[in-house]
Amino acid sequence: MEEHPIYFTQPEITRILQKGKSQFRKVVTPQPINGLNPYFISDGFETKARKQPYKIGDVLWVKEHWLRCNKNNSYHFKADDYEYIGCATCDSDACGKWQPPITMPKEAARIWFKITNARIECLQAISEEDARREGIEFTYMARNYGEFYAKHYLIQNEKEYGYTVDYEVAFAKLWDCANRRKLGYRWKDNPFVWVFEFERIER
Repeated sequence: MEEHPIYFTQPEITRILQKGKSQFRKVVTPQPINGLNPYFISDGFETKARKQPYKIGDVLWVKEHWLRCNKNNSYHFKADDYEYIGCATCDSDACGKWQPPITMPKEAARIWFKITNARIECLQAISEEDARREGIEFTYMARNYGEFYAKHYLIQNEKEYGYTVDYEVAFAKLWDCANRRKLGYRWKDNPFVWVFEFERIER
């Protein structure tokens, strides 16, 4: 068992805290050669088992925007929707501005989870249920229309992306928000991805 830091967006962190996200995907690199089992890698001369980024049983801790209160030494996190430039406890910026996730010390981590399953599949093979486990939220919108919309929780630009009743389509829009400029990573490219399932643990 190994411990690793990992990064998520603030909305993803919120969904984890709400127990609405229990999966994440990571593009397999390098991509499998045509016809080769995706769990193996070849340099043209030798074929060997592909190394997993995270193994079942590994423990991950989330790095996020943070700061430490100068008044009581407590940690605060931007994903909690504090509308402060700095510390919410002091109600001022006396503690400084939010610090980037890369600087967050391990001792400040509040979200820990254990990898419970890992597999490789094509990105577009995601099921509706797995799209929900990725953090898609089914939200009641537009009451005057009397309809439910599956809104992609992590998409901020609603005017551009709108709403959909299809969890898979919503996930595809999220995926392309983060990967649309990466050739070979886009939804339409349908790359092989690692699918990691996890469960929260206390530390």
